[in-house]
Amino acid sequence: MTVKKTLGIVLAVLLASPVLVACDEDGTENDSGTDADAGDATDTGADTAADTAEEEPGVTCMLPEIDCGGECVNPNKHPDHCGGCDNACAASEVCLGGTCEADCGDPTDCDRACVDITIDEDHCGECGNECDAGLVYGYMVCTSDVCAPGEVYCYGNCTSLEGDPFNCGECGNACDPDLENCMEGECVPAI
Repeated sequence: MTVKKTLGIVLAVLLASPVLVACDEDGTENDSGTDADAGDATDTGADTAADTAEEEPGVTCMLPEIDCGGECVNPNKHPDHCGGCDNACAASEVCLGGTCEADCGDPTDCDRACVDITIDEDHCGECGNECDAGLVYGYMVCTSDVCAPGEVYCYGNCTSLEGDPFNCGECGNACDPDLENCMEGECVPAI
């Protein structure tokens, strides 16, 4: 018997055999041959761990913060997540720029996190002084004033540290009015 004849016989048998179709009580077809209300025998009704994980809402963190176990942390200064989640510094070390170090050096040590209190919203002017909701961080003060991009809040005003002779490079750094100008954040001799 040739392959063509064998395929033809198999096809003819399939087309001629009756198909079992059951109907539900409402008259709709149920091609499984079982009652539709019986459910899938493999469905245990319990979610798998993967399904549960997918259903849980994730934490949305604002950069530079990252989600570490449902908590937003800054890996640049968090001693328990220094440089990445669960990368804890030793008890004698601090977290400086995402690296565990012996000490902070110039930045302020706020509970083993090295921060610049002049620009850190969680340590506004001093360790632990976090701005309340609705306020933004100004130069060592919490304020409702919002400055334009490229400007900072210095002592009641928004200004550019690049060219302000009274706040040159940082708030409060005044250039000598008779001898200097502020250029690119530095006091330079006037020409």
